[in-house]
Amino acid sequence: MDFTHKEEVRETTVNKRFAESPLGQAAEHKIFDKPASEYGKPLGLAAMESKNETTDAIDIKEYKLAKCIEIVRKRFTEKIQAEWGGLSASERKKIFGAYQRDIAKELGIKNKGVRYDITEPGGVGYNLGDGVIHLHKGLLDDPKLILLGIDAIAHESRHQFQTDVILGNICGVVSNSVIAAWISATETYASSGSNCFDPEGYFYNPLEADARHFGEGIASALRLEANGRG
Repeated sequence: MDFTHKEEVRETTVNKRFAESPLGQAAEHKIFDKPASEYGKPLGLAAMESKNETTDAIDIKEYKLAKCIEIVRKRFTEKIQAEWGGLSASERKKIFGAYQRDIAKELGIKNKGVRYDITEPGGVGYNLGDGVIHLHKGLLDDPKLILLGIDAIAHESRHQFQTDVILGNICGVVSNSVIAAWISATETYASSGSNCFDPEGYFYNPLEADARHFGEGIASALRLEANGRG
């Protein structure tokens, strides 16, 4: 399985399933019944008074990133990285699982674990907002994909965080302006294969850009640390 262009292969799978996700279904059922800019308190998040807003549009991408970098360094020590190639798929799954649970706890998201149920060529992972992360089983089978697995788990966990914030499951963390931008982004998120390379609909979409920054930031921190040791 060639995962060289991970964003390109990931997006096809994600976009095919967006309509099935909680956000996609919410949009279809007109929960977002007016422009995002008109939401005083998006989706009725009454608990989010101005004084409780702790993360604005500038630093939202950094929210919990440093803490999750600590998690990846704890779970993927120099010893674990050195032994990764000799581990079984079951052993890798256990380590990935512990890492995912730690990330989920830190973000405070709904979590039903990881399923390695993608087998077709192309897709790396997706999240429908229901607490389950779906990943390609090749991430367990090929030891060279350790960083991609670390990235994908964090990336899809961040999408769950976005969903939980937008739907009101997580309150008082993200500012109203950011939530409004995320709601607006659901309206332009590329939801079909024919639109998956639309830069506004996918690559530069605020939801995708935020998740990409989070996942790549965590994986890059571990890679830089490894290079520093070399």
